[in-house]
Amino acid sequence: MAKIVEMPLEDRPYEKLEQKGAEFLSDSELLAIIIKTGIPGQTSVQLAQKLIMENSNGDNLSFIRKMSIEELTKINGIGRVKAIQLKAVFELANRINLSGASVTKIINSEDAVKLAYSKMRYSEVEEVMIIITDDHGKLLKYSIVSRGNDNSTHVNPREIFKDAMHYSRPHVIIIHNHPSGNPMPSDDDISYTEKIVELSKNLGIVLIDHLIIGDKCYVSFRDAGYIKDEK
Repeated sequence: MAKIVEMPLEDRPYEKLEQKGAEFLSDSELLAIIIKTGIPGQTSVQLAQKLIMENSNGDNLSFIRKMSIEELTKINGIGRVKAIQLKAVFELANRINLSGASVTKIINSEDAVKLAYSKMRYSEVEEVMIIITDDHGKLLKYSIVSRGNDNSTHVNPREIFKDAMHYSRPHVIIIHNHPSGNPMPSDDDISYTEKIVELSKNLGIVLIDHLIIGDKCYVSFRDAGYIKDEK
């Protein structure tokens, strides 16, 4: 197998990026630049290609952010330093992505899902987020109110609404994720939603929706008929 220095100049990732720009490099070429060096019999590009083929599952490069340092170091050619570098680069990319997506209004459930998905899509544990808006959809606050429980329904409903109670007639969307990727609600999810619907009425909070997000999909309890506007 050819070494990087034996590859045509225009095909070497460093030179290709310098001459043409990063947007002209493939995922494996960009990854090879971060990996830097290959292993006997494999260039860094070939190592990157193998890493993607064996781990991506059609999920592009996001699998790297999901993998732990220990899992990365089990891959031949990825040592502790390379694993740490990979994790750092992908975390920076995620933060840049979040900072670029400045949300000021939540008009519908899809807007809420986009905001939550950017925060929770890689989480391997259940998290509960609250999004608070005014009656015109202006975003007032959002935050993760619970992280790491096996079951989001363990969160005290009053704890979820605690921040919302600081605002006058707040509108609230509650979102939690299913790390399995399947957003279908469990019986506990349904029972919990009924509790927060009742509590929101007692507290004078307008509950817009309760959403469960999975892998590139979500379920809306309002669309399912569990949350209705008061007559």
